[in-house]
Amino acid sequence: MPADAAHPSQSPAQRASETQTLVAVSSAHLISHFYSMVLPVLLPLLKDRLDVSFLDLAFALTAFSVVTGLTQAPVGFLVDKVGARPILIAGLLLGGFAFVSLAPATSYAWLLLVALLGGLANSVYHPADYAMLANGISEERIGRAFAVHTFAGFLGGAIAPLGPVDALGLRGAQDRARLRRAARPGGGGSIACAEPADVSDPRPDHRTCRGARKGEPRQCRYTDGAGIDGVLHPARSVE
Repeated sequence: MPADAAHPSQSPAQRASETQTLVAVSSAHLISHFYSMVLPVLLPLLKDRLDVSFLDLAFALTAFSVVTGLTQAPVGFLVDKVGARPILIAGLLLGGFAFVSLAPATSYAWLLLVALLGGLANSVYHPADYAMLANGISEERIGRAFAVHTFAGFLGGAIAPLGPVDALGLRGAQDRARLRRAARPGGGGSIACAEPADVSDPRPDHRTCRGARKGEPRQCRYTDGAGIDGVLHPARSVE
């Protein structure tokens, strides 16, 4: 017998309340994963803007994760004492402030502060979300509620590469194109071409060509991206 049929006494008002809770909690989870992916997506541009190394940027990501991990348990106790809703709202506001403040940032110290505040904000979502789901969703639908909640989180991570270009104040067609290439799997990591020797290259600073005999195509490699393919194949070329 279906689980819903075993509990026919639930009123439409109760169902509507559960749906509202699920939508609110899942939306918060989507935002949390979106925030978690903002910094990794922006790495190629932050490196140039802040004049730092990728090791420095990796340290900021580590700080974000460490703060999140260390504060999960204390936030869980706070949720039990204060309530899930105010803690969740505080986390959303703190995370929004932290990542929006990254737009005018020009120093590495501010990036570290954003990582610390973002990590603290990220710690509230799971304790608050699960508490609200456990208290607001009936037992016969709790499995589906958890599934929707988890799906929303991964959806937030999936759409993160699409949003931060304009939202965080990054300007210029070249920067936008670089970020989108970096965000695509296999995009922009290395673009190979074989072209005649007399063809001019619109991006000469990013091209390396091997010489060839007169009349033969020369082999060129573009290496201006930072996608997954660029890590696996830093310089790919085609004969």
